[in-house]
Amino acid sequence: MWRGLKEQERTEVRRSLDRWGAFPVAENYKILAKIEPGVVEIFLISPGAFRFVLLNQPYAAGLHIGTLRRRGLRLCLQGAFLVAGESQERVIRVNEKAEALFIYGRDVSGESVIEVKPELEQNSVCVVGNEKGEAIGLGKLLVSGDRLKEHRMVIENITDMGHYLRSENK
Repeated sequence: MWRGLKEQERTEVRRSLDRWGAFPVAENYKILAKIEPGVVEIFLISPGAFRFVLLNQPYAAGLHIGTLRRRGLRLCLQGAFLVAGESQERVIRVNEKAEALFIYGRDVSGESVIEVKPELEQNSVCVVGNEKGEAIGLGKLLVSGDRLKEHRMVIENITDMGHYLRSENK
């Protein structure tokens, strides 16, 4: 079932987008919730289609950017692409070799990191980007941003572009 966001949900989504450096996205699109049993999926939709979706309740609409959790918006891969296109604040750029390994589900070593914001904290989720800054997936920092070069494995793969293809073969 599609519905608009409740005030508390809207606040949480906007705060999360702001933390990701992508707050302008919330200004340019309408935000919809698709309610599944126990899950609130968050979608962006053009202002012109908003009313149509609410009235007609189609199976699919808009761009899925993540799932609303108690601790805020958990981005999905499409949300990561959107964030990386809007802001490089929480994008960690890796070299070509690490990009290939990450897409195959591997973690990232410190020596493969090209660029990182030192203020990123340990255990925070970040967008992993290629040399151009294009999103290739989401990762969890195992050390703080200012200590990435000192450690062997520094980014744990949460999800990546190759996940869908790997799951198809099972």
